[in-house]
Amino acid sequence: MAIMRVTGGEWELTVLGADGPVFVQFWRASCPVCKSMEKQLDALEAELAHEVPFFRVDCDADADLVWAYEVMGTPTFIVFCRGEPVSRAYGDTSLVEIRELVIDAIERCERD
Repeated sequence: MAIMRVTGGEWELTVLGADGPVFVQFWRASCPVCKSMEKQLDALEAELAHEVPFFRVDCDADADLVWAYEVMGTPTFIVFCRGEPVSRAYGDTSLVEIRELVIDAIERCERD
């Protein structure tokens, strides 16, 4: 299973309108770190897809989202809970750290 792309036109319904946590990776096709992490993130998405939808935002195509969420570099990972960013990581982050970021967001969403 591959992580689906979300665009600015789908953002409000797909990410902000979600009842639970949503994982979003801001990436660029020209980003070597983004490419090197792709298979790992796809594996994590396959593991956690029943709990959290995973999406990618193409920073070159959706600059409005990049500015709105103050994305300063790629990759940037943000987990949203009921439309609000609750966790964030940047750059060459380990799969363990990203998994913990997502699990923490799931727990926070369940508590709130």
